[in-house]
Amino acid sequence: MQIYLSLMSQKNPSSDSSSYDLSSPQGRMLYVRETTNAAFSSWTSPLQRQNPDTQEEKKQEMLSRIMGKLKSGKKLSAKELDFLRRTDPILYAHALRVQRMAEALKQQLSHAKSKQEANDMITSAIAGVSDKDPDKEYLLAAYNEVSKNFHKSPAYQRLPNTPEDAKKRKTNNPNAHFSDDEDTNDDTDDLLSWTPLQEIIDAAPTLECQG
Repeated sequence: MQIYLSLMSQKNPSSDSSSYDLSSPQGRMLYVRETTNAAFSSWTSPLQRQNPDTQEEKKQEMLSRIMGKLKSGKKLSAKELDFLRRTDPILYAHALRVQRMAEALKQQLSHAKSKQEANDMITSAIAGVSDKDPDKEYLLAAYNEVSKNFHKSPAYQRLPNTPEDAKKRKTNNPNAHFSDDEDTNDDTDDLLSWTPLQEIIDAAPTLECQG
């Protein structure tokens, strides 16, 4: 007990053991209790004083990062969307709308049959953003980001330039980019089913029955 009291006194120099009767168990218990409370208070008070400021600082830092991503058209992470949902439901709704519309454009582009068709899709999406749209800045940024990434992708590079080129490619080489079953048929089945007997039957004269 004496060693413990000494340690507690070292941690809390302001504690004055002379005001306690350390010769009695009650006095020692009271001293330990008060000293422990004082030590706990000294440890937690700075945290309590700093915590609100620290939390607000981190919140503003996260919000600033999210706004930067929205303005540059970047996709928000699940963590960032959850942060907005908890701290700023209004901005969360706007960010979610922008992200879903950008995703819809990406899906459209994945079905484009030519570079011209893909570019028309992007132009149409951008032109469809009204000047009165509250998310205009974020939507245009998101569409431009989708466009930039798509034009860099191998998928875009593989596309023919125009719809006419796409038709020619499909006609000249049906298996190049399409996998329709009807385009993959060849004469293999006919060769496998051919027999000499079939040739004889085909060459035999046709008899017409007259009544």
